[in-house]
Amino acid sequence: MKADQSRELQAGAAYAKSMDGAVFRGIIIAIVFHSIFLLLAPVTNQGSELYGIGVGILTVAIDGLALYVRKLGQSWWAAQMILFSVYLSTLVNGMLSGGILSTSMPWLAILPIAAVIMSGTNSGILWGAVAFVTVPILFLFSGVINASPLVHQPALEDHIIDLGLLVLSATAAAWMSESIKLRIFRELESAHLQLRQMAALDPLTNTYNRRSFMEEANRQISGAGSPYQALSVLVLDIDHFKLVNDAYGHAIGDDVLVSIVKTCNRTLRQTDIMARFGGEEFIILLPNTDMQVAQMIADRLRNAIETTPAPTDQGPISVTVSIGVASLSDGQALTIHDIIKRADQAMYIAKQAGRNRVAAWSEEKAG
Repeated sequence: MKADQSRELQAGAAYAKSMDGAVFRGIIIAIVFHSIFLLLAPVTNQGSELYGIGVGILTVAIDGLALYVRKLGQSWWAAQMILFSVYLSTLVNGMLSGGILSTSMPWLAILPIAAVIMSGTNSGILWGAVAFVTVPILFLFSGVINASPLVHQPALEDHIIDLGLLVLSATAAAWMSESIKLRIFRELESAHLQLRQMAALDPLTNTYNRRSFMEEANRQISGAGSPYQALSVLVLDIDHFKLVNDAYGHAIGDDVLVSIVKTCNRTLRQTDIMARFGGEEFIILLPNTDMQVAQMIADRLRNAIETTPAPTDQGPISVTVSIGVASLSDGQALTIHDIIKRADQAMYIAKQAGRNRVAAWSEEKAG
């Protein structure tokens, strides 16, 4: 349940981040296009240049305000402001250049697309409805609009300018849509990888947990057991760890566990796999390692831990460990559970022999 909730939160965060990026790009594109319309107003609004310039200045101002609103963390409202500025520019320029016959009218089709990209499906439906209702209203009042002396019929340059910018806008919308999907996909993949790693690790020591260790060990053991490839397991238990918890508290005990893991990581090879198997018990998988080499590694670990006090808030604390060693080689038909059981038995032999030592499993000792 917690993993599902975490995935939902990660997905929501990725979506919100992508939407915010889309709003920012939408604002920049709107500022560029409205600035172009403002510069071309004397050409495209002959006879009503002042109105065209006024609308251009107003829409650029709205775009700038939207940029500020987004900076305040209000991306949704910033998106609505941008959409309104596009609608206002389309409507006024359309009314000044032939109403329903204006070359500006196809810009209404961009509104719901841009709304979906910047602020989601509901916003797209809303602005789609606004654009849809605007069309019959302009048609009904086309006679009144065209009777105004301020209105001019679209010229060739109007067609060229509007069609060119419309194609650029559609291309920009498609690019933004794809970039958002790609970004969300990458962030979700990253979040999913983090969740897998979190599920595989012990939260205190950052080593593998029991389940992940068993999965990895089973993969390793499938390739071992030949005369040319061996595999060994160490079971490591901290001596008298209960006394540490009783004397200093569990928080200090946790510090000791973390310190021991750090010491082991400095000693082990990159291919070795360490996991926390219980409270103070750890298990280490040594791929391609026979019994003789495994015992040498185990003794290096034992010595490193003995000579490296754990730093804690109550001063350095020294502990020792007992380590059991078991190996798989020479075509033995053993499961990972069998090898772990043998290493565990060897660890108890080390305990019984006085602790702070390494013991290797053998038929004689087991018997």
